Amino acid sequence: MSDLSSLFRGIAVLIDDEVKTEGTEIFLLAEQIESENSHVIRLPALPSDIQLENLSEASFFVLDWNLHNANDSDELPLIKYGDRISKEHIKLNLDFLKKIRARKFAPVFIFTNENPEEVRARLKEDDLFNDSPSDHIFVFPKREVIDKGIYFILSEWIKGHPSAYVLKRWEAAYAETRNSFFVDFYGFSHLWPVVLWQNYGDDNVSEAAELTSMIGRNIVSRLRPVPFDAAIMADQRHIDAVSEQVKPEEVRKVLEGERFIRTDRLQPSVSIGDVFYKQGKYYVNIRPECDCVARDGVGENDITIYLIKGNKVTDNGFHKLYNAQMGNFLDKETTTTIFAMYNGITVCFQFNDFRTATWGEWKASRIGRLVPPFSTKLQQRFAAYIQRVGLSRIPPHAVPPDTSAPDAEVEPASAAEPPLSSTAAVASVVRSDGTFWEWLKNLPKSALQKVFGNA
Repeated sequence: MSDLSSLFRGIAVLIDDEVKTEGTEIFLLAEQIESENSHVIRLPALPSDIQLENLSEASFFVLDWNLHNANDSDELPLIKYGDRISKEHIKLNLDFLKKIRARKFAPVFIFTNENPEEVRARLKEDDLFNDSPSDHIFVFPKREVIDKGIYFILSEWIKGHPSAYVLKRWEAAYAETRNSFFVDFYGFSHLWPVVLWQNYGDDNVSEAAELTSMIGRNIVSRLRPVPFDAAIMADQRHIDAVSEQVKPEEVRKVLEGERFIRTDRLQPSVSIGDVFYKQGKYYVNIRPECDCVARDGVGENDITIYLIKGNKVTDNGFHKLYNAQMGNFLDKETTTTIFAMYNGITVCFQFNDFRTATWGEWKASRIGRLVPPFSTKLQQRFAAYIQRVGLSRIPPHAVPPDTSAPDAEVEPASAAEPPLSSTAAVASVVRSDGTFWEWLKNLPKSALQKVFGNA
């Protein structure tokens, strides 16, 4: 297993009113972090929202729960009751932790002079702590962290947290690929964005949307497989936890995230794969992305979209469509089924129910977007549907008997019967067809000898 502590080397943010005071425990911790070739940002008070935005690249945070030195005049003065801090200051700490979680998934160490269990209980009340190995908030006395080593604690923690491990590995690989992209294009021309911007403008498409899409496609195409460690990803503890702790509805949520992005995470413009919900039915836009842009003076609300209607698949209907051997659906050429697309609901889209509409009429009903390869498969299958060629049916009289059916009349072979001669074998096969047998008997003897010999 590689050195996991390297995933957290970078920028550490220490928030403590004594962080700049030599000889204090938090000062010693800062020196310990710097000795590992990392950088420390020392803050004597909670950062403002603007400051927090600028800390998005931090590897981890350290917060003094008993922080009381406020720089801003409108901050609350610290009110202590014995060794405890006031509810107002606890709320400030909790709000700050929620802001971190909303902006960045990063470990947070909380140092406290209080009983750590009391702090953990308060965090639980606000759904910030689960008291499990997967928690990304640690509550420790400062001395314990200094003695154990903060990077040792982080390395042990990430072994039990596959989602954090994947994030850190992905960030490192993506940053390297992203930088190589911009270095290459700068080498082509320092005005490369302007060249493409003008080109997109000549096509009467959204320059910003096209440039964003081009950069994303190019970076993903350059990205090598990330070297995730199987010792962490396939750890038996995690595998057992999935089967024992993860409920089926949680698995469906994960699969939804793989194929569907909800509206609150999307930009307000229309695109292929946009899914709408109206009057109990689902509709998906299958118009190509390049046609989902306003051109030639047409307003965005007047963009025409192509909609296919879908229905929720019931539990009974699910098992009629589901192919357990393949782990997928037996769709007809007129349908495509998307499993766990939204809120755990499986939807079957029917190509024969097609309509056009405008984005302005439907945008308020959008619930999210189906993403590739699921939207691509849907679009490809619809393209095949509208080009299909009908074939005549097979006459029932021409269909061979189904020998797999339990009531099929199949005579079992008898091992006790003596082998038949060639002529006798032919006779046994056609014995019920007198016409054919009469024709065979009338063949010249020389012709029969060529086929059957002297049998």
